[in-house]
Amino acid sequence: AAPPATPAAAPAPSNGHIVDASPGGDASGGGGGGGAAVSAEEESAHEVAQWLLKPYLVIDPGELKSKVLRLTREANRHQHAGLHANAAATYTQALALEPPNARAVAALYYNRSAAHRALGRHWEAARDARLAAQAE
Repeated sequence: AAPPATPAAAPAPSNGHIVDASPGGDASGGGGGGGAAVSAEEESAHEVAQWLLKPYLVIDPGELKSKVLRLTREANRHQHAGLHANAAATYTQALALEPPNARAVAALYYNRSAAHRALGRHWEAARDARLAAQAE
């Protein structure tokens, strides 16, 4: 029975998680110490996830504004060049920065709506038009 338990634990180092495959909770051979390590690891992963989910809380407002403006100009260039898919993707990147200016958010949604309409994505265009109206 011991050889099948070893392959079950083999993937654990590749993803950084401890796998408890044994019935007694001793897959690592440590004799019960694995539970505390998993809790600390989970806590650390939770902290990293929280930081990743809110990365722009620490960004300088001036830097945020310049990034949003740069992406908006780039998206507008794509839109005028007829590269509507690129324009929609770039407007999405600008919206992901969550600009605090409601008019800027409304303009981004409106412009992304126009890009979706040009691509024949009528449902997405209508959704973004509604979001633009709500943002104002």
